[in-house]
Amino acid sequence: MSFGVHAIILAGAHQWRPSVFERWLPRTLVPIANRPLIDYPLSWLRSAELMHVRICANSDTHFLKQRLGHGASHEIGISFYEDHLPRGPAGCAADAARDMDADTFVLVDGTIIPQSIHLPSVLEDHASAGAAFTIVAHQTQQSTRMRPALVPTGVYICSRRALRFISTTGYQDIKEMLLPRLHDAGEAIAVHTVDSIAPRVSGAATSFGATAFVLSMMLESPNEISCYERRSDALVHDTARIGDGVHMLGPVLIGADTVVEDGAMIVGPTSIGEGCRIKRESKICRSILWNAAAVGESAYVDHSILTFGSIVPAEANITRQIHYRSRSAGNLIRRAFRPSRIG
Repeated sequence: MSFGVHAIILAGAHQWRPSVFERWLPRTLVPIANRPLIDYPLSWLRSAELMHVRICANSDTHFLKQRLGHGASHEIGISFYEDHLPRGPAGCAADAARDMDADTFVLVDGTIIPQSIHLPSVLEDHASAGAAFTIVAHQTQQSTRMRPALVPTGVYICSRRALRFISTTGYQDIKEMLLPRLHDAGEAIAVHTVDSIAPRVSGAATSFGATAFVLSMMLESPNEISCYERRSDALVHDTARIGDGVHMLGPVLIGADTVVEDGAMIVGPTSIGEGCRIKRESKICRSILWNAAAVGESAYVDHSILTFGSIVPAEANITRQIHYRSRSAGNLIRRAFRPSRIG
């Protein structure tokens, strides 16, 4: 990776619609395929050989510090900038970059999964264009009658000279404020087009699509995931116990220390976290189970999210729900900070 390139993860976010997610843990810690969402931009940056990242967050900063520390487990140095106002994505980026010794900054939205974007190519194109700012966009055709549209992925490359166009006070947006100022000043703005999407998790509904994307990605490279055994289209942790006659129609992910009893059926895309208990003859379809969830005997769960410690009673039918037990936020946050066992 080129010298003088640092990364900033924009993890501050406006609250979702009323949701158990926001009540219990920050958006960037929501589990996607058994990993906190913020793990994906961090591992993506590390794979591109960036050695330091600054996370720009708001009141959730202390939770992120507790979960991530200084980045030793990710093999990348992590520092934090807390946005108290809010300042908006451009304002946060400028404030966070002020004392960073770099000429170029990779800005990445903390709620996306950017693994399909080849960052070295983006940086090379940014430098070749002499751009002040580069937008990484995905080309999509919304209908057969419309022209292809470019949709920003949530990844940007910002040269240091672009920062002077960001006001030091007030809310500062990238699209509505920074880009028009750069254009008016005659600064070069580049667009790097990618073929693949970078899924964004904006609420419960988009968690399903992001999970399916990650599971497919994992099944394409199962040898890169330590402690998991591939069984057809399922990845099962070495410490999980799978009973007799269990049917798994992938993509399916079974986490550490989870027990799936005899005769259960799991239909993907489904991810099941650590320490879950799936009782006999139960059926789980197209769902997400966070750590320590339990599904009773002969119960049916479809297109639902079972949050930390959820219990589905025997023979219950749970469809299109976020099902949870009433627990203290502190206990749930502590479960969210358990280290991931996916390599």
